[in-house]
Amino acid sequence: MPKRRIAFLIPHGTDTMAWGLSYLTYALKDCPAPVALVGAQIPMTERFSSSDGYANIELAVNTLSELCQPLVFLAFDHGKKLFTTTAWKHDKWDPDAFVGHVIAERDSNRFIQLQKMHVQRKTIERLFLIRTGGTIEANLTTAADGMEHLAHQGEKPDVAAVYILNEFKTKKGIVDDVKDVPFPHLDSSDLTPVEWKAIAEEIARCCTEEKYTAKADTRFDDDVRVVMCNPFLKTADYDRLMEGAAGVVLLGYGAGNVNIQRDHEYSPLPALERYVERGGHAVLCSHVDCGVIDSLYENGSEVFRPGLAAPGAHYSPAAAQIKLSYILGHVDEIQQAAEPLAAEKGGQMESWKIRLVRTLFLGGARFSDAQS
Repeated sequence: MPKRRIAFLIPHGTDTMAWGLSYLTYALKDCPAPVALVGAQIPMTERFSSSDGYANIELAVNTLSELCQPLVFLAFDHGKKLFTTTAWKHDKWDPDAFVGHVIAERDSNRFIQLQKMHVQRKTIERLFLIRTGGTIEANLTTAADGMEHLAHQGEKPDVAAVYILNEFKTKKGIVDDVKDVPFPHLDSSDLTPVEWKAIAEEIARCCTEEKYTAKADTRFDDDVRVVMCNPFLKTADYDRLMEGAAGVVLLGYGAGNVNIQRDHEYSPLPALERYVERGGHAVLCSHVDCGVIDSLYENGSEVFRPGLAAPGAHYSPAAAQIKLSYILGHVDEIQQAAEPLAAEKGGQMESWKIRLVRTLFLGGARFSDAQS
């Protein structure tokens, strides 16, 4: 008997959506179905008829019905863009809230595929709906002080499920069945790796229930810190921020530049060198949310010279943190791979581990030019 065609839709808040997208990208293994994250800047509940959630869900469900291969993606920007791997919220209130790795974009009535995807419209026989919370299904409530706030209180609103059933089952016939998967309904700001781990495991369980083979690899090191460079931090401050961390994502300026004056009390470079010498793993990214890291400036290339920090390439701070966290969560395999290299080619074991982590991080990374 042929297996049902399944897909997953995760209504998610925008505050931590960038981390959730990256986490599920790495955690889901052998998943047979596409997985879409979707959210909104304006709630879909009854007092907000102009919600961007409708357009984002429409893009997500249509894409889930068309994809012929498993893919974790985010549908956002008022139903206009699909993001994978790396995304970053750059506008607090506008519906076009995200930038990142766009794989397809809707322009007026045309859908432009920017990256090769195998597509063919087929009915989703079972759509698993994992509703985590966030603005998309938030209610406007009145607090004790008389102020109105968006919050999740009382029974979980089911506006997303009702809209999908009405629009995509009854009207368009591209979804046969929607299965609401029980999950704690939280504000997006409350989501952590604990919740994304539970989501990944629930997706794997649903796949098994449907007779597919899938698993959740949730070995992430939760001590990867993001350290933001700024002109007011001193070298001693950087030392304290990096002390004891398994990994560090250093956010530089512009194209990934930092103060490289070693004899200056405000430079992060001496602290970074000491951190790596102790066996730490570092990645250099940028405060800026668009573009890629570039070696054009000495202040950037000096930091990602061999043996120091890996260049963050096109990754957002969230994507870089999650990717490094995933790699360091597999330190046993890295250790096993480093041992024969250290024995064959000489050198310290720790230096080979750092090289391997750097190489793994750069797998799939994109740069602006050959020099970088």
